[in-house]
Amino acid sequence: LPSYMVPAHFVKMDALPLTINGKFDTKSLPKWNSAVQASVERIGPRNETEKKLVTIWSSVLGIEQSAIDVHDNFFELGGHSMKIMETLVKTLSEGWNVTIKDYYELQTISKIAKKIDNGTSIYAQSNKSQLQFLKPPKKRVGPKKSHQTFDQGIGVLLTGVTGYLGIHLLEQLLDTTKCKVYCLIRGRDEEEAQLRLLKNLWFYFKDKFTKYEALINERIFIVNGDLAEKRFGLNEDMYVTLHKNIKTVIHAAALTKHFGDYADFERANVKSLKEILIFVGNDKKLHYISTMSVSGQFALGEEKKVFRENDFYIEQNYEDNVYVKSKFLAEHEVFKAISKGVNANIYRVGNLTNRYSDGQHQVNIIDNAFMSRLKFVLQYGVVSNSLLSSKVEFTPVDYCSNAIIRLVTSNIDTDNVQDYIFHMYNHQKLELKDMVEIFKQIGHSIEVLGDSEYQQLMLKISQDENRQEDIQMLMVSGEKMDDRYKVVKLDSIRTQKELEIIDFGWPEINIEYLQKVVEYMNSSGFLLPDELGILHAVTK
Repeated sequence: LPSYMVPAHFVKMDALPLTINGKFDTKSLPKWNSAVQASVERIGPRNETEKKLVTIWSSVLGIEQSAIDVHDNFFELGGHSMKIMETLVKTLSEGWNVTIKDYYELQTISKIAKKIDNGTSIYAQSNKSQLQFLKPPKKRVGPKKSHQTFDQGIGVLLTGVTGYLGIHLLEQLLDTTKCKVYCLIRGRDEEEAQLRLLKNLWFYFKDKFTKYEALINERIFIVNGDLAEKRFGLNEDMYVTLHKNIKTVIHAAALTKHFGDYADFERANVKSLKEILIFVGNDKKLHYISTMSVSGQFALGEEKKVFRENDFYIEQNYEDNVYVKSKFLAEHEVFKAISKGVNANIYRVGNLTNRYSDGQHQVNIIDNAFMSRLKFVLQYGVVSNSLLSSKVEFTPVDYCSNAIIRLVTSNIDTDNVQDYIFHMYNHQKLELKDMVEIFKQIGHSIEVLGDSEYQQLMLKISQDENRQEDIQMLMVSGEKMDDRYKVVKLDSIRTQKELEIIDFGWPEINIEYLQKVVEYMNSSGFLLPDELGILHAVTK
């Protein structure tokens, strides 16, 4: 279960209370007594900032203020990721520079208050001396091998197949090649692992589900395992057999949340990759799915820095986000392996959005920060004037998966000793002002607010108990940078040229596509019709 679904406290009872009709009586359940926790000597708030934090924690966690010690751990008191965002919304009016990352790292009122009172913290520049490579190394591979084997039924190990991109990579492999796909999926047993795959195939490809289901044990092979475990948690015979059957590995598995305990990300994104690299050795080809986020949002320097395919460390703020940090260090592991003879390509993926064909999005759309921001724009019908010139990236997942598999299976020289990193995002970005105009054309009134007016709206929402949830996902942001840091500009010109060779082009983000996006938000229940244009209900 996700941490926010696990009970924060347990109360022992002799029996469950029942009504006179014999039904479960929830109203008679005893409440957790925080006074029990307060029975030991507590250290209360010592200044105004700590007092405010105690008040907020008490409200969010449902604990008496007298029971909260300034040295108590937020998570041990029952806090989790959703509770963090709730506290950040409640502190919006204070103007504090506190992030989700701070809660995971500082954890106590004492430490968080100290950061607040000391003012905006400056991003701690990474110690580049711990990095063996500041730029991608050249490959040490032999002569290029033919990629025609994909049409001869070779074995491909695909990880992350139950994820949004992974399931579409599987679709492309099944529809455009003859290869056999071994899907490594974690489950209690093989039956549960297979069920997880079938549920995803049904969710994303109802029209092709029967065809895909018939391919199980013919072209789709389920491997029940855990990537972070030695030999993927398989016994030696199974591991050896899998190793013999595989020629190519596409590693798309990742923990992609942008907040949480770094240990979880290190295990899922770095340790797992190390096991993959052991499996690949020097006799297989690895296609590693990374993220454009490794570029960071900001980089140290007086001039704006450009992040190209052959860049890696440009003094960016990669440690500001646990997901980005884990993917950055995972790329570094790939570079170390490449320097020792491993043959690998890296695909840095951009902002994956709805399918271009029909507007379908991921299963857990509620956890997607980008879609939550888009929902807010439509829900409240507002944007900030200062953001109108900003560019919005839409990389439809079906186009991205198609581009990746075409590169993986093409005859272009993807074994190039230097140019083995690809930037997989739609460079045809849409200015926010143009997106607003398109939304207006399809019937959504969007009002442009001045910065101060927009901030006042956010504050008003943050103080409304019934609407605070609407802006919680907007709290997923990093540290505020000082003037020494400049925004990083992304570049994909070399990748665009490679894609042109195989006759691939990214799609235009037009009114038809955005109409599909909005229709899916409505049909999935993510954005209900009666939630649209509620600005006046908030401001009246």
